Amino acid sequence: MTRRKCLAVGLILAGLFAVAWMPPALFAGDEKSSNSPVAATPPASQESPHENHINGGNLVDDYRWLREKPNPEVAQYLEAENAYTDAVMKPTEALQKKLYDEMVSHIKENRRKRSV
Repeated sequence: MTRRKCLAVGLILAGLFAVAWMPPALFAGDEKSSNSPVAATPPASQESPHENHINGGNLVDDYRWLREKPNPEVAQYLEAENAYTDAVMKPTEALQKKLYDEMVSHIKENRRKRSV
């Protein structure tokens, strides 16, 4: 991916996150926001402390269990997180498309032939 495309994707994501976490008071006069993001609740993650002994110190990682890919609980938790993200971002779908189209419209692609 070219640097411009990376920049465009980064700007799109920054805009989406900024809109997703706006205070609900900003949506007060907006009729479309009756499904405000505050209606969804994030999934609760279990904490399972795991101590790492590094350079004479102890580091506690409460969420190390999320690294266990074969664990079905990890898959269920990640699916719940994805569902929560979809619910929170749902009101911004039109804005996401608008921002994406705007960013892509500013990207000039080089169509040079490469010599082998």
